Amino acid sequence: MASPQKLIVVLGVTGTQGSSVAATFLSLGDWKVRGVTRNPESTSAKNQAAKGVELVKGDLDDKESLKAAFIGATAIFLATDFWTIFKQKETHEKASATGTFLPLLCHQQEVQQGLNAVEAATDPKVLQSLERFVFSTLTPVTKLSGGKYTHVYHFDSKARIEEHIRSNVPGLAKNLGTFVMGVFTENWTAPGFLSPQKQADGSWAINDPQLPGPKEFSTIPWVVASRDTGKFVKALVIDQEPGTRIYGVSEFKTRAEVAEIWGKILGAPTTTRPISKDEFAEAWPELVRDEMIDNFSFVKEFGYVGNDPDVKLPWDLGIETTTVEEYIRAEDWSSLAYIGFHVVVEYFGYPLTSSVL
Repeated sequence: MASPQKLIVVLGVTGTQGSSVAATFLSLGDWKVRGVTRNPESTSAKNQAAKGVELVKGDLDDKESLKAAFIGATAIFLATDFWTIFKQKETHEKASATGTFLPLLCHQQEVQQGLNAVEAATDPKVLQSLERFVFSTLTPVTKLSGGKYTHVYHFDSKARIEEHIRSNVPGLAKNLGTFVMGVFTENWTAPGFLSPQKQADGSWAINDPQLPGPKEFSTIPWVVASRDTGKFVKALVIDQEPGTRIYGVSEFKTRAEVAEIWGKILGAPTTTRPISKDEFAEAWPELVRDEMIDNFSFVKEFGYVGNDPDVKLPWDLGIETTTVEEYIRAEDWSSLAYIGFHVVVEYFGYPLTSSVL
């Protein structure tokens, strides 16, 4: 008699991370995937259903909907999203009505959403079957910098959720697995400050912020999240012991190395464009300026994971990741057509004017 299928519940199943997790576990054959989404009728949700995902309606702001979604789960995957909250009209309206600084409000709401999922997962009916709880986290910047960098709200929010589980929820902490996500290569697919920029003569330029710090921290932990997130989660759910902490990186490359690969694949000269700290600051809307300066400054001074001794590299655990070259070769870059040097870009929901794009 065949063993019953195990069940992984994936929060945000239509997102970059969630869809990767769903695809990985569907491919295993002995796992069922239940995807939680706010709108099961959306095109992206229906696409997941067509692949074999069981869709349930749920919202990170609604604990009861999460409890219902988690019943019977062998494993739960949680990823929270600061920037989705940031872009929502209702968030802006609430910030204005309460006089709360928008990034701080987003930080608070993301933390609350994470705590909602944690509370739902600790319901006795859920814990009856739950063997693993996997969380996509980030580095506690304020803590590891000794309070030097305090504005990286989208990192610290996830770190607070993780710390809450470890310190206050022993029933879940004993089954916890985490991975610290690197810098998404998927961010390159839309025109913007962090994307390769096509020039009028057909060449390409990649902005390279020049912030102070050790040279070794110029190497960036790129992650092909759409392909490799599922691999990290599989390792944490099936292959590794609870408590394992993985560095969610596909490959380490400097921007200069990325430029070399980009030029080779696209067949056009590609260089890095040095960006001073002042130019870097000017490139961001005021609301996220301190966030981005502190974020990049922390990474350059302390490293992306702050020299965390417990984080394990994926290849040391036998996880085969996607290379930057493989990712670039597989994508369609036609959306990054020449957009000029002085442009207005819609970034995080705000018009951004900058001469360094």
